[in-house]
This record gives sequence, C-alpha cells and structure tokens, in this order.
Amino acid sequence: MKTVNVAILDAEKKLCAALGKKGTASDFTLYNFKNDSGVLVAYEPTTYPEKLQPLLYLLWLADFVLLKVGQVDKYFGECLIAAECSGKPGFVITDNEEKFRAMTKGMAVNGYLKIGENADEIKRAFFAIEQKIETRNSKPETRILIDHYFDVKGVGLVALGKVEHGKIEVHDELTLLPQGKKAGIKSIQVQDKDVKEGGKLERVGLCLKGVELKDLEKGNILTADPSGYFVGETIEIQCTLSNFSKTGIAKDGTYFISAGMQYLAAKAGGSVAPGATGKCTFSLEKKMVIAKGGRVILCNPNGMPRVIGFGNIQ
Repeated sequence: MKTVNVAILDAEKKLCAALGKKGTASDFTLYNFKNDSGVLVAYEPTTYPEKLQPLLYLLWLADFVLLKVGQVDKYFGECLIAAECSGKPGFVITDNEEKFRAMTKGMAVNGYLKIGENADEIKRAFFAIEQKIETRNSKPETRILIDHYFDVKGVGLVALGKVEHGKIEVHDELTLLPQGKKAGIKSIQVQDKDVKEGGKLERVGLCLKGVELKDLEKGNILTADPSGYFVGETIEIQCTLSNFSKTGIAKDGTYFISAGMQYLAAKAGGSVAPGATGKCTFSLEKKMVIAKGGRVILCNPNGMPRVIGFGNIQ
C-alpha cells in the first residue's frame, strides 16, 4: 500500500490530531490515517522547541514537510531554516501568502505550495503526489531507518522504522550499521498486521534475530549493501551555512551533526563563515553511519537558530 510520511511543523500542535489516529509516542509522535488511497503518517515534534532533536528526526523520516505559519518568532524561524536544510519539498498553510513569499525569498521553501487547513484537503493533496515520492525513492537497495526498538515478551527484539527504499521480506538477512552485525528478519508488521514483506516508504515493525537490545541505537540502519555507507568517527563535509547563522563554524568549536536519527557532538577541524560554503573535517564523539554522498544538518545548540546549515559527505 502506498505510504506518505509528512513532517508537520505547527507551533500549536493541533494539525496532527486532525489528520490521524495517535500511534507511537516518544519525543516525537506519529499519527496514522488509512483509506483506499493509502496510508498517511503525520509526525509531530512533541518535545520541540525545548529539545531540537525531535524536529530533526521528523525531517529525516518525512518525504514531505507541511509548514503552518503562525506566530513569526525565533522558533518559527528555526523551523523554516531546518526545513530548508532538509531539502524536502512541502506545502505551507498561511493566511498571508504574499508575506510568506517575501520572507522566504531566495530560499527553497519559497517554492512550497499553498494549501488550506482542512484535514481532508491536506490528505487529498499528499495522496495526489505519491508518484513524485515513487520517482524520488527509486533506488532498489533495501534500507530501513530505525527509530524505536524494544523487547517484547514472548516475541523477542522488535525494531520500528521506515523502509527508505527497496523492500524487506521475512527471512531476509541484513547488516546493522554502524555495528556491522548481521540481523535476520523473523517477522514483519505493517499497520499492526503481520505481512510477508514491507515496501518502500512503509513504516514497519521488525522482529529481529542475531542481534540483542544492547546492540541497537536510534538511527541505526539495516541494509542489504553496507558498501554504500560511510561508517566512522572522522568525517569531511562540504558545508553550506545559512545566512541566518550568527556564528558560523569556528575551528576547534563543538557542534552537533544530525543524520537520520543520529545527533552527535563533533569538533570542527576548520572554519566556515555564516552564509558561506566550504569543506570542514569533524571529529565525532562516536561512529556515525550515513550513505556515501548523503546529507547532514549542522547544529549549534548554544545559539539561536540552533540549526546553522547543511552539508554533504565527501
């Protein structure tokens, strides 16, 4: 079944509840809606703005962003920059489109399509763009991004996540990264139903064998082709910093790098000015896994905005 994953950036945190039934909840919450057109999964950053990480998690899990313009304050600005740095397409809900276009002139989010706040209209709009998702995520290699995991009595180790591309089948053996361990798939659930396979963009519950609870972390990847990933503690990034970043990147400064569900402290080996581009090497607090050539979001939790730019792995 076709699935659309949407990051809902709404300061009032009311839209998600109107779009679907509440599901898995932690520092971010999922809301699920299903009809004959497919499944819509709406993600809400529950503990944002107190914590930055949930906002970033949503943007990595989402195929699209839905931005609601409310009070234009520092947090709305931060959401705007984060959405820009994610590179994800989206829609905007606004009472003043002219003001929004002027505010975002020169930014990719300026291209967000205007949409109304009616829940049925929103659902129709996202189901109508399924084909664009199919085209963008056409890689055949299986990759699952893990966002929750736990032991279930009588069942075993269960991991929840999103099939980013490819598909996963019962009895598949995949590699867990960055650990490098083999993990077998004992069973699969989609929308709380047992299935034999999980398809592209679907959220899946996987019963795993060959790995233990202590082996897993949020942001781990299950893949059929580990050769396509960077795994390490030193990373070179082609950085693009936001014009709204007040401090940029300073040599020997500590920053945080967000990739997938990972959010790791990193020491900068060089400097990049606000609004500029440049290569910089970072020493990470522990191993990170990311697709070769993949995108990261750069953060400075001591500043505002805390999101300062993005980059690509070299």
